Amino acid sequence: MMQSSHKRGAGLWTKFRTDTSISESLKKRRGALRNALETVATVLAVAILVLARVSPENAINPDGIVIHHSAFSAEDIAQFPGPIDASVIDALHERRGFGVICDGRTYHIAYHYVILPDGTVQSGRPEHCVGAHTLGRNNALGICLVGNFSTRANPDGRLGSERPTKAQIRSLVSLVTALKGKYLIPCDQIQRHQDLNPRTLCPGDRLPWTEIQTQIGCGTAGK
Repeated sequence: MMQSSHKRGAGLWTKFRTDTSISESLKKRRGALRNALETVATVLAVAILVLARVSPENAINPDGIVIHHSAFSAEDIAQFPGPIDASVIDALHERRGFGVICDGRTYHIAYHYVILPDGTVQSGRPEHCVGAHTLGRNNALGICLVGNFSTRANPDGRLGSERPTKAQIRSLVSLVTALKGKYLIPCDQIQRHQDLNPRTLCPGDRLPWTEIQTQIGCGTAGK
């Protein structure tokens, strides 16, 4: 009787050990599966981020330059009183729905560069990101000078600076010259907004365009 009980006990112990072994094996498999799923999730997250950073829909190889002025309306100025800079333009363009995802973040500002009255050059969108400044020409780099240089739209200066400052012109010439050389942009692809859209006054008749063309090597002799 004792032998039978001993055998039964041994059998139960063996079954217990077997069940425990199976349980440990299942735990290990579940752990391995959990790790595999976490790895897949991480890879997918990285892939999504990479696609957002290098989205072919938003990437460009700049092939031109388009010059603008900020030309805030009276309503724009009421919404954003105070000095105009890249951050203010970004906020205005966010309301207008100009946003694009590039380099893992959203840019609303339509331009690639903004030049302040004191000559400071501020970055907008990265150069390799498509612009939102000129219909049909957003593979070009957009440069915006703060002010409203149109005699018709801003005759008395109530809508901002009537003329670009000397500092703005110097910075514009330097920036355009650098970008022109960097991307091998020909002179006929360095234009004002109004050259591409006759319905706009941008960047205004007070911008000394002929003088600027000469300084960037795109005057009559440079063409």
